[in-house]
Amino acid sequence: FKQRKMKKIYTLAALAMVAIVACNKLVEITEENIPVDEPKKDVTIMATSASETKTTVDGLQVKWSSGDHIAVFDADNDKHDFSLDDGAGTTTGKFSGSLSGKNSGGWAVYPFTTNAAFDGNEFHVDYATTYSYDAVTVPMYGSEGTGANAGKYEFEHVGGAFKIQYTNVPAGTDSFVFTSTGDDFMTGTATFDLTDSAISDGGKVVTVTNLPSSTSLTFIIPVPATATGTAYTFNV
Repeated sequence: FKQRKMKKIYTLAALAMVAIVACNKLVEITEENIPVDEPKKDVTIMATSASETKTTVDGLQVKWSSGDHIAVFDADNDKHDFSLDDGAGTTTGKFSGSLSGKNSGGWAVYPFTTNAAFDGNEFHVDYATTYSYDAVTVPMYGSEGTGANAGKYEFEHVGGAFKIQYTNVPAGTDSFVFTSTGDDFMTGTATFDLTDSAISDGGKVVTVTNLPSSTSLTFIIPVPATATGTAYTFNV
């Protein structure tokens, strides 16, 4: 993302509005035809998932996947959908979207979901109930750099993840179901305040589908990380 490019696009949009006003200067301005749309800012940002994580098991490194979307929050904490343009299979991706004429608030979350939100103090992120084997989503939050790093977001994990390996998987197995036997939820919408995360109402079952035909499988199971150090135990 180049800040100069954003300014250029914004300027062109502003000039376009001036031209429209000039062409219609003899038209009577009424309540019905006053332009109300703000100029659009088409924005490209770079998003990097941190290579060193404090909350994941066995050095899990998140890489962006084709079809990924992140929620970028503007200065009013409204969210905007940004989609991956480039960088699938790497830790640094290029995402594009529009801030609808607003400035970035400097925060983002992954993934983009209906419940993704930021109120200036806390994030809300979703832990899914079902994952495809090759498309596990580990929730993250991102903060925007300043100065020369404006438009560059570095993402950190909201919670943790277990890396669970199985051998001698029977042929024809089409899914694994992981059921938490503890008291804490591991699916649903989590509230995260940069210290810990918690799901007040959710579920305890995660299903992984679309398994490859292999007798050896490795599963990544995302879970919220709490300040009390919740111990997770699974039935599979």
